[in-house]
Amino acid sequence: ANVPVHGEWKEVFDDASKQLYYANGATGETRWDRPLEMGPTPHASGWFGRGAAGSKAAAGYEANDVEYLKRPARQQVDYVASKNTVLEGAYEYNLWWGKYLGEHWGDKTREPAETRCVLATDAGRTKADGARGAAAFCLFFARGSCGHGSNCRYFHRIPVRKDLDRLARDEQRDVFGRERHRDFRDDMTGVGALMKPCRTLYVGSLLKAEYADPMALEEALWRNFGEWGEVENINLISRLSIAFVRYRYRAHAEFAFMAMANNHLDHGENLNVRWAHDDPNPVAHDAAARADADALVEMLKAKGAAVDGGEVVADAPLDYAAPPPKRAKSEDAGAAYPDTDAQYADAARAWTAVPVPGEPSRTYWWNEATGETSAAKPAAVADAACDAANAALDAADAAAEEAAGAG
Repeated sequence: ANVPVHGEWKEVFDDASKQLYYANGATGETRWDRPLEMGPTPHASGWFGRGAAGSKAAAGYEANDVEYLKRPARQQVDYVASKNTVLEGAYEYNLWWGKYLGEHWGDKTREPAETRCVLATDAGRTKADGARGAAAFCLFFARGSCGHGSNCRYFHRIPVRKDLDRLARDEQRDVFGRERHRDFRDDMTGVGALMKPCRTLYVGSLLKAEYADPMALEEALWRNFGEWGEVENINLISRLSIAFVRYRYRAHAEFAFMAMANNHLDHGENLNVRWAHDDPNPVAHDAAARADADALVEMLKAKGAAVDGGEVVADAPLDYAAPPPKRAKSEDAGAAYPDTDAQYADAARAWTAVPVPGEPSRTYWWNEATGETSAAKPAAVADAACDAANAALDAADAAAEEAAGAG
């Protein structure tokens, strides 16, 4: 059996799934789960998830998925609302918020969810599992309110490895098939942002007084949010009754968002779930930058680039002669740029101002070398005049400085 060797594990980028996995250089073993020997994940894991050290959650999700597909999905509710159903008083459809608005727009209260998805009893096989093409996951199933059961055209389960690989190839849509916006909504709810692949959920309205201690509350968070995918880290701020739940994969975070919004843990909470803002802590910014840099190096390796010590080594053709490096303009301008004064001086001398016949007050320009004429002053003449004026000013400044020094 392959025995993991401490210090031999490293991150490797899989170009097919656009995710990181782990490889042991001594034994050749590879795995998706983060080895315990590598220690905890960074304070901020950046663009790509790393997983919780020593976690076997992914294997559990795969095993459960096999069992779920052996049975038809359960019908969660008996009644399915018509697509034409509109809340009374809400007759104006807002494209940005994606829902009907009206006299209820000013009501900011959050009603507790009436249903909740329970994978152990609800998940199962649907028409999507036997259909060709890429189907999305059922949004109503995540909320616990799908009335179609096994006849649903969407998946009634959580994403596993085969789904994550497919979802990673379409950044335009979320796990439920909804188009992502460029940026987050003002209230940090909804589909999410295309430009920021957030995997962290803000969870508010925790009832810490209902739990014996913060450790019991954190255990409830791990258990309830871990039902929807691999949780990488939970940062519980007990004094504020809030928590930040970070998933390894974005698809799991999107599923958990809909499953837990306005839902509860163990004591009837009405959870306030939103997408989390970027951590303002400088330590988190540095950790995310380092994590992204490490992932970038692994991406280049996966593409076949030679990387040594974190720097890309480009192999140039044998007959290729690299041009000399460009030199920035400095005080020693003569050494940085060639002297073209003589060239442009000759060009300026070739032009002559000639009076217009019958109109002595007007002139045009004639080039003795080429015979070219111009009504406007040629650029070479203007440049030469400008250079002469600058030279005169420089000479005057030098004379003034010399006189001041002599005095």
